[in-house]
Amino acid sequence: MGVLLDEYNKAISDEEIEDPKKRGYKDGLAAAISFLGIKQNGYHFELVRDKRHGKSRVFFVENLFKLREEAEVMQIVLK
Repeated sequence: MGVLLDEYNKAISDEEIEDPKKRGYKDGLAAAISFLGIKQNGYHFELVRDKRHGKSRVFFVENLFKLREEAEVMQIVLK
């Protein structure tokens, strides 16, 4: 999982890529990380908070709602 998170953190968001044919890499990484559903040191929260990840953060919202007992989730999602 560490490799996926590292690649996701290094990848450029689609909003910064001009050529539409080169978009989707970061979204694919986000989908894979979300699908695996691994909870490592609150990465869900950190990834959603970090706006440089652009729209790919939407892939983590479902996982946040699975943890909605935590008040912090609602604060993040509603911002």
